[in-house]
Amino acid sequence: MTKYRTSFYTLSDCHAEKIIEAADMPALMAQLDRLMIDLSAPYTIYEIGDNKPMTTPTTQPTQTPAQAAEQFRSELRADLELLHVEIAEIRADLAQMRDGLTHASQPATAAVANFSEMMLDNIIMTYDDKGKPTYKATGTPYNKFGVRVWPETLPALGIDPLSLKPGPNAQTPITARVLMQISEETGKSNPRKVTGKA
Repeated sequence: MTKYRTSFYTLSDCHAEKIIEAADMPALMAQLDRLMIDLSAPYTIYEIGDNKPMTTPTTQPTQTPAQAAEQFRSELRADLELLHVEIAEIRADLAQMRDGLTHASQPATAAVANFSEMMLDNIIMTYDDKGKPTYKATGTPYNKFGVRVWPETLPALGIDPLSLKPGPNAQTPITARVLMQISEETGKSNPRKVTGKA
């Protein structure tokens, strides 16, 4: 084991001197690391022999203690500034997510119990891709495009689905209730389906 006299600065910017025993230089450096020595600041290491004076320092100071301390403080300030930027970005992301969740919850609330009326005077019957019958009601004010009617709603309107044939089926005018839905794109209220008599 060899004895070394070390002169160094700790990470808390305090100067210290210590005699350390180590088998070789790597073992010594490992001990210095455990002591939390700032190896970026100037430090010196002297080997102490039994009957010989200390040798020349193995590491010559490249900075004054004041310069080393200022460099350490500058690096710390840079790290803190980067941390502040990252925190600001995280806060912005969280605010955007919160706004998105708030916006997403509004349309469903606005669509509750939003109804209109139409004077139903025709049921148009067609078939979908699977061969199942589909129905559309037309009448004022939805004469042009009509409004979807589910098969189970027809009896509530007093209409027998089995009596309908493909194409238009004229009906005695019925005042029907229409469920409306607000479009997220335009903000306008559009008819979604006929739900029964008004």
